[in-house]
Amino acid sequence: MKSLKPNCKSELILHMDVKRSFTIMPKAELRAYVLQNPEDNEAFYELSDRIKANARPLNPDELPAILQSKCEGGAQKI
Repeated sequence: MKSLKPNCKSELILHMDVKRSFTIMPKAELRAYVLQNPEDNEAFYELSDRIKANARPLNPDELPAILQSKCEGGAQKI
């Protein structure tokens, strides 16, 4: 998160709520937050953990087809 210098208690509470909500924030919203706040390591690691949790091993035999699909503009999920 950007350097927080709260000038009132409510800003600090809001900051703490955002931090706690990373675990319940939808992945797309968390990704957008990380892109807007690249210095926020806590958010980055939460997103990283989610991506790793949903990853599947890549079968090397599938690689040529995946690359071909990407070159043709397809959006094959890996």
